[in-house]
Amino acid sequence: MWRYVLSPIEGGTMVTEQFDYSTNRANWFLRLMNAISTNEVSMRKTLLNLAKHFS
Repeated sequence: MWRYVLSPIEGGTMVTEQFDYSTNRANWFLRLMNAISTNEVSMRKTLLNLAKHFS
């Protein structure tokens, strides 16, 4: 499951991106793409892009 969790904080919104590999039915595909080890970098880029867009 992949989702964003939005939480109100003083002065804005805290955005947390979550990805749960335990429910994925195609773990072989994630391993093939090396997605598990590179996902954190991708998530950080996404969150930076969101911050730039909404700032």
